[in-house]
Amino acid sequence: MPKSKSTRPVSIGELIIDGQTSVGLLAELPGSEVGEKAALLQENLAQLLGSRFRPANPKSFRKPKLTISDVADWLDCSAASVQRMVELRQLHPVSDEDGELYFDEAELESVKHIPINRGLTRILSRN
Repeated sequence: MPKSKSTRPVSIGELIIDGQTSVGLLAELPGSEVGEKAALLQENLAQLLGSRFRPANPKSFRKPKLTISDVADWLDCSAASVQRMVELRQLHPVSDEDGELYFDEAELESVKHIPINRGLTRILSRN
């Protein structure tokens, strides 16, 4: 999961030093714009560094699969609350061949406004 709720680390490529040693380059990029920002960074680094820069494969820019614990971090709630949102059909995960549930980042953006616990929402003001 991203270090903050809006960015995630992405491998941009490698810096080649003395033709032998390579140093991996990571960038914290906005989750919603990873592909565009990473491509722009790669282009700029290629212009600045020339053959000393080896770009990462664009496939590495794909959005990560978000698990229940990732969603709990994203929404700042417990895994049990995420499970409850699935049961109430507020979230629509997909499962892989092992039965692990994964969530879509775009859907998470659309449910951020939904109260996690309606009882607490009635008691506490939303200042």
